[in-house]
Amino acid sequence: METPILNTSDFHLLPETTYCLACSEDGLYLSIGFSEGLSLWSASSFKCVAQWSRDSLEITSIQITKLSENTYLLGTIDDMGVARIFMFCTEMIHLLSIINKMEDINSRSICCSFQASQGGDYGVASVRCNGDVWLEVLYFPKESWLKEVESAVPQKQDSNSSLVSEVQWSPVAVINKIKPITCASDNVYKFPSQFFSHCLALDEKTCSPTRTCTAHFLLPISGEQKEKTGLPNAICMWWSGSKNLLQYSLQKTTKNKADTQSLPGALWPNANKIVCSAVSGCTRYIALGLTETVVCVWDRNSGSPVSVSSMSDTNSAFSRIHFMDYCPMSPDDSQSCSDDKLHLLAMCKCGAMYTVIMGRGTKSHMLQLAERVKDSGDLPTVATAVPFLQGLALVIQRNGKMCLQNIINKRNVCSLILPPKHVLATPRSPGFALNSRHRTLLVQD
Repeated sequence: METPILNTSDFHLLPETTYCLACSEDGLYLSIGFSEGLSLWSASSFKCVAQWSRDSLEITSIQITKLSENTYLLGTIDDMGVARIFMFCTEMIHLLSIINKMEDINSRSICCSFQASQGGDYGVASVRCNGDVWLEVLYFPKESWLKEVESAVPQKQDSNSSLVSEVQWSPVAVINKIKPITCASDNVYKFPSQFFSHCLALDEKTCSPTRTCTAHFLLPISGEQKEKTGLPNAICMWWSGSKNLLQYSLQKTTKNKADTQSLPGALWPNANKIVCSAVSGCTRYIALGLTETVVCVWDRNSGSPVSVSSMSDTNSAFSRIHFMDYCPMSPDDSQSCSDDKLHLLAMCKCGAMYTVIMGRGTKSHMLQLAERVKDSGDLPTVATAVPFLQGLALVIQRNGKMCLQNIINKRNVCSLILPPKHVLATPRSPGFALNSRHRTLLVQD
């Protein structure tokens, strides 16, 4: 059966040196990072509504999240590894804070990754300086920022200046500074101190001195205190080369100090090293891709694995893993994801892709979607879940080909075709965004 072809419905001119783009969760705006700053575009009319510029500044990573009605928080990283936080309100972009502002060029810190929680209450930044790396957990004073922006807008409207330099924005608070732990003697929730110390000691023997870290925000689950609806209360994270998944609380206390090394509240040990991870929409389940092509899904409610599965037919390492089940963030219903059957999409570095179907007390099933490719041009560079299309994955290959694939029945639903004489701008690292509101794929050519 011939695969249907879906052509682009329209195309619009973006800044010539666009490096990254992201869509707001409500689907109203598209944020774009380019060679001299960032801009916000209407997702319906594709007109630029606001722009922030700075000479010789290249925004290489951008994220947008909604703070309140008509107000959005933007987080960026530039080509020098500097992370910034902006606010968009009433067709203006305000620079609120620089996360790793350079005070001394000899001890310049590099922000490797930065993300804000949905709703803009917290942020996490992976920072490297002089060979040392740590994860900063940040608290954003968004209520103060919203009030300060209200006073800043009349100042801007009453002047001819394009910047509001008089505003002193409330500072970002660092509530935790997490570094790789080599030993621990205190008791940790759910784990005896000796077992906890043993796991960390094993990590120290196998981890590289130049570690990186990956973090995910977690919502409250059954039995946990809920401060506000939709507000995360923890993060889970792991260090490269580590076998352990760690959980840290986001609750602010009088003991929170940026220079104090705190212990995690929970630790989930694994037999193999972690290479990639994903969290379900309700954040109850955490999927880990491990070395030797092992997949493990942890259930935060029980503190135990739902299932562990091994792909014995390939010796290629994992590169990405995704939850394919549509499971909306619902802090009031920790059961919104059922562990009767969970669908995962796992990608290997060799180009092979698998569907992993697992559930508690049932045998895991694996279906190979794509075999190991001979031509590097056919190698998928992106394979990700489409949140508004149940069970479908977007696959973008290095040769620029794009398709939607049903991971359940292993069928290509349709091929996505660009207009004539148009090609993907950077097929090895494509710029794209999925808009759930308009149910569209936005891709940079």
